[in-house]
Amino acid sequence: MIYFFDKIINNKLDISLVNAISFDPYTHGYYKVTERVGEAFKDGLKLKKGF
Repeated sequence: MIYFFDKIINNKLDISLVNAISFDPYTHGYYKVTERVGEAFKDGLKLKKGF
């Protein structure tokens, strides 16, 4: 079981404190997820408009 109570700052979950990981099925590797790198639904549209 995972507890996030100590990861909450100003009533919001701070994902950088969670130590989350992601699995890449192509390289069979695990990667740490620690920082925000983009804005959902906006960054993809910018790339799409370029094509």
